[in-house]
Amino acid sequence: MQQASVGSAGYITAADFVAFTGKQSSGNYLTALTGDGTATGPSGSGSATFTLANSGVTAGTYAKVTVDSKGRVTGGDAAIGNGDIAASAGIEDSKLATIASSGKVANSATSGTSGSTANTLVLRDGSGNFSAGTITATLNGNATTATTATTAGSFTGSLSGDVSGGQGTTSVTKIQGVPVASTAPTVSGQALLWNGTSWAPGSVATGALTWNTVTGTSASASVSNAYVTNNASRVTITLPQSCALGDVVK
Repeated sequence: MQQASVGSAGYITAADFVAFTGKQSSGNYLTALTGDGTATGPSGSGSATFTLANSGVTAGTYAKVTVDSKGRVTGGDAAIGNGDIAASAGIEDSKLATIASSGKVANSATSGTSGSTANTLVLRDGSGNFSAGTITATLNGNATTATTATTAGSFTGSLSGDVSGGQGTTSVTKIQGVPVASTAPTVSGQALLWNGTSWAPGSVATGALTWNTVTGTSASASVSNAYVTNNASRVTITLPQSCALGDVVK
């Protein structure tokens, strides 16, 4: 009789017999895995597929996760809340987004003040005002309610009204809107007189005036004459049609 082999019947040796009878008895070897994972087999190829149990967390990306004692992820949050950041955490400026929307930062969260305090933000008071020391700026337009400019060192542009010119070249060209002649006084004692068109330097007429009594309600005045009325009614005095510079009618 031949010795047994793969595919052929025959006898077995003593060594093969010992190996055969020493195999593990039924019930003393694994047939399946249970618990945090499952597996069955082995299959005919000598391998088994192990399946990890579902932790209940939906697949995805989380900003914060919860891990159990076995290292399994059992929970997750999509965002980090205020309570997740330690008070000692140092967040770098590069990690902070620019706040572009108004109203996102309360005034109380800043160092702003309406007073003239160095190195702080400017915060208007309840009336919309604030105090300041030196303000350096390029101003345009008109200061319609300004009453003084006590420490103004310079300005640009031309003045208007009864004065004209810029800083350093300012001239009075009118009085109450009436032109002032550019002619300079030529004789000592001259005064600024009205010549019917403009204010101009001239000599005041001297000498005695002739006083006249007006008894009616009207009179025609002449140069170097003065008039007094003894009429309780309204009196109309008609001035001369033409006068010379310095003529006086009283």
